[in-house]
Amino acid sequence: MIDGAIVAFRPVKSKDYAAHEYGATTEELDEFVQKANQELDADRKARRLKPFTGKLN
Repeated sequence: MIDGAIVAFRPVKSKDYAAHEYGATTEELDEFVQKANQELDADRKARRLKPFTGKLN
């Protein structure tokens, strides 16, 4: 729930979704993916990530 609204997270099959929805360029998306992967790698290394058990509390 975000700001009182239920939000469904689901995969998007469209390869141009971000460009269409947000106006992002291919270069911007590539840069975002690279940075997100670097952050996740650092969090894994620092053991800051927790496995999702299916329960939110």
